[in-house]
Amino acid sequence: MQREVVVDVDHHCINVVLPHVLAAQGAAAPAGSKLQQLLSETMQSKDAAAAKEEAKEAALARRDPGEVDPFVPLVLLVGVTNEGIEMTAVQITKPQGPDKELHCPFGNINVISSVCYAHGGNDPLSMVLKALDELREQVGIVVPESEEPTAIVTYGSVGSQKQLAKAVTSVLTKYGKEGENSDDYDGWDEDIPIVSTGKGCVSMGLAVLAASVHGRVKLVVSVKGTDGKLRPKAKLGVAVQDVATCAVAVSFNYFGGAENKWTEPKVIFDFDRRVPAGPYQIDFTAAECAAHLANGGKGIEDESELIEKAKNLEGSRGIPDREAAALKCRFRLYQKTSRGGGAEDDSEWIRVGNDMKPLSME
Repeated sequence: MQREVVVDVDHHCINVVLPHVLAAQGAAAPAGSKLQQLLSETMQSKDAAAAKEEAKEAALARRDPGEVDPFVPLVLLVGVTNEGIEMTAVQITKPQGPDKELHCPFGNINVISSVCYAHGGNDPLSMVLKALDELREQVGIVVPESEEPTAIVTYGSVGSQKQLAKAVTSVLTKYGKEGENSDDYDGWDEDIPIVSTGKGCVSMGLAVLAASVHGRVKLVVSVKGTDGKLRPKAKLGVAVQDVATCAVAVSFNYFGGAENKWTEPKVIFDFDRRVPAGPYQIDFTAAECAAHLANGGKGIEDESELIEKAKNLEGSRGIPDREAAALKCRFRLYQKTSRGGGAEDDSEWIRVGNDMKPLSME
């Protein structure tokens, strides 16, 4: 299932945003859209109720009312194609004042978790229960304080959205019946509104986010300087905090790439980890490779042991061993798009790119 959409190419930088983020922005972008109205009304009513409760408690305690935390709505984004299904949970916050030119009614999209399953057959809807179970579990782990979703947004073709809404409603009804007599029930049931979107939802989100990146959609805010004076400053119309939608693992080979000598894939970047602004760096030296090679090619897991053995291979006497290890060292990347299986189970790992020789040049 293709998940990446290129938003912007700027000199040496390529910014990539995934469809669920574009769908979230696209569904809320039209002025007066159903999602925008639903979120705004829910935020206002929840905040008013919290303020009223705080005022009541403050009066009983004979103190001034304190500030209440604003309500943070949880929104599920669900899309399906013939290749698979994608479900994502996001928190949409920072409602922005009424402005006819404002294409970003909410200033922040915070991705909590994303679940994607590829399907080899012709019925990806059969995976709705599995995907929703997984997403519900991840939401409970990452944001246990969150209430049930304020809305579920579907995107894709009109036909697929109708079928998807029916399948999701069936699963939510099952959740509701199971939670009737449970003290730990999280409120996920068939009463959660399902909002469909037009065909251009993802395209709309793409256009708005691209315009925001280029500064064509911006807000002007007042910022206090070091002298205490307020000055106008432009800021992005919407900020996005995304998470990794796949797991990344690495494998090493100290025998020139012999197929039976690769180490087990080691996860360095797991699902739902916050996407970093820069590249991920892995440090290793020729002395460390020589230590692994002397250990039979099996990775030395104990860091202190590895440092000690690598230290013994430093200096002029260790040059032949370090050179031989550097020439034989190979590095391989793997990616996993579907959850399930442990770090040692490489049955679902997909090899990415060609083997690399990080310590030698051709």
